[in-house]
Amino acid sequence: MKRIRVWLPILFAVYLLVFWLVLSPYSDSYWIAYSLVEELRIFLIPICILFALFNIKNWKFLLLWLGLSVITIFVVGLPSWGSRPASSGKTLKVLTYNVAGYEIDKPGVMKVLKESNADIIFLQEGCKTGQIRQTCEALSKELGGYFWTGASNNLILSRYPLSDEKILKVPTKWPTKEYPSAVVSTPLGKIRVMCVHLEPSWVAAWPPAFGGAVQTLSKVCEDRRAQTDLVLASLVPSKEPIILAGDFNGPPRSESVLRFGKRFFDCFAATEKGLGNTILAKMPYKRIDYVWVRGLTPIQSDVVDSVASDHRAMLTVVGR
Repeated sequence: MKRIRVWLPILFAVYLLVFWLVLSPYSDSYWIAYSLVEELRIFLIPICILFALFNIKNWKFLLLWLGLSVITIFVVGLPSWGSRPASSGKTLKVLTYNVAGYEIDKPGVMKVLKESNADIIFLQEGCKTGQIRQTCEALSKELGGYFWTGASNNLILSRYPLSDEKILKVPTKWPTKEYPSAVVSTPLGKIRVMCVHLEPSWVAAWPPAFGGAVQTLSKVCEDRRAQTDLVLASLVPSKEPIILAGDFNGPPRSESVLRFGKRFFDCFAATEKGLGNTILAKMPYKRIDYVWVRGLTPIQSDVVDSVASDHRAMLTVVGR
């Protein structure tokens, strides 16, 4: 029994090291790594707590497992340790929000949009197929007048005029997936913006047939890497400052998110402390919604406390 008590935490610690060095950086390369990085937090932290309770009469092992639980939160959730800079000069408020097609609580979604008073709004699952114009015109009217562009069900609304509008078509298991992009003429100058919704894991039934799940998740990994490649190829050459925002369907240590982090500043990580979890809205357990910038200064980034969608919105302030 004593050997088991000693070897279990050692093996657990070795696994966390493998998670950090191997699984996370390559999570969009292999279906099993993708699955583990996406959902493993649901199992690892309860396991730590369970073993801590099992060893409650042995304070050394109790402290050991409590310590491992803290390390697990850091390794799997990657908390931020940012700090807010002193704000000076002109700023922009940016909101990104997956609204789940307004199917959970549309008045609640509209409340978030109105109260945010954002200058630029990025919406994912923001309209039904073929209803971009109709949806954006209704939103603009209700919110008090916004310029807009969109593709698939991803929308960008801006208080300031848009130009050089583009649509980036990406590979997907869905019928189609496109990311809208435009240049916004703001008080901070011209800024290139793009709304993104990276490929999520999805299976037709639960529990899924093993072969079907492997095939689906393999396609998810392939598409996430391709989508990331295309977004980076589209934005990196831009001469204007960049705001890239949306639902990236991956926690901070997932492969695609790490790749974006090499090219852009994660506004939440740069300015806030904590996990910043955005999904599920009623019980947030991981952060998958981001505002990234280049050529701009992140000043503040808050998770909006609302359960009107299955995601919580991210409200960010940026300056020059």
